[in-house]
Amino acid sequence: MTRTGIVSRGVLLDIPKLKKVDWLEKGEAIFPQDLDAAEKDHKIHVEEGDVLLVRTGRAANRKAKGAWDPAKGLPGLDASCLQWLYDRKIAVLGSDAVSDVMPSGYEGLMLPVHVGTLVMQGIHLIDNADFDSLAEKAKTINGYMIEVKGYASSTGNAASNQKLSEGRASNVTNILLQQGKTPLTRMLAPGAMGPDGEAVGFVAQALDEEEGRIARAEPERLAALDEEGLVAGVAVRALGDRDQPHALDPERA
Repeated sequence: MTRTGIVSRGVLLDIPKLKKVDWLEKGEAIFPQDLDAAEKDHKIHVEEGDVLLVRTGRAANRKAKGAWDPAKGLPGLDASCLQWLYDRKIAVLGSDAVSDVMPSGYEGLMLPVHVGTLVMQGIHLIDNADFDSLAEKAKTINGYMIEVKGYASSTGNAASNQKLSEGRASNVTNILLQQGKTPLTRMLAPGAMGPDGEAVGFVAQALDEEEGRIARAEPERLAALDEEGLVAGVAVRALGDRDQPHALDPERA
């Protein structure tokens, strides 16, 4: 199932950042209330299908103090987080340790989170990752705005082309709102640019062979409308807090 990779929204919950420490200590447990607090601190909400990455700071600890035997303790999720993970319906759980806190605190259960996610919920696991560089990058991203611009052919009636470009921009905006769950406050008013023009920062592009236009948008999300010719010539870009293009993925830039 995962041989060709997994594509979904990734959400990093940086627990050391939340607790204002460099790393969690060996055997330190993360509880559901910590996950809730991290969401609030990071201004994000974990949703169905997400790839959830939980940072404990293990890599930073190892760089500072050297390696240690995991059997002597690892920070991680307490088993009480299983209901929280089930309710959010995540697709993948990643950790810079092994997801489970060690020791687990439950007699006879060494890795209850492994059993409760991988075995009982079918959630794929990523263990022993290094999230330090990702966490540092995340600190520099304070927000984003989604900009949508519609384009139409440069031939034909100018008024009709203007109306067509407005409709295409509106179609994409509605998809981002309804399917992508992008907050309206994160979207600029859709722009109708009339005839084709130069644009930058596009996520992907596909040629509309029938009319020779360029359809610029997120391919999978717009596939259905694109087949109907409703979104050809649409430009979409995500703008960061410094007007730098980010990969278009609502609430993920």
